[in-house]
Amino acid sequence: MFYLTVCVADRRPVLADPRIAEILVQAWRHATNLHGWLIGRYVIMPDHVHFFASPLGEAAKDLSRFLNYWKRSTAIRIRKSGVSQFRW
Repeated sequence: MFYLTVCVADRRPVLADPRIAEILVQAWRHATNLHGWLIGRYVIMPDHVHFFASPLGEAAKDLSRFLNYWKRSTAIRIRKSGVSQFRW
């Protein structure tokens, strides 16, 4: 199991928006089916997130690939929601 912290670029407090928080939660809910990672408890702060993640067996993508995909896909969705310059 891993305890992860991911910060928004320049520590911009954009994650306080409930629409953006929902994007993150939805991505974590699909992490098991898409990547073989189980996401446990999480905390969404205005400019960063903390969460527990655990690979589920041999089929799980490695941590680096999982995080890169998660960051890329959530950033795209967040930009489409109206935060045009969003970056992790």
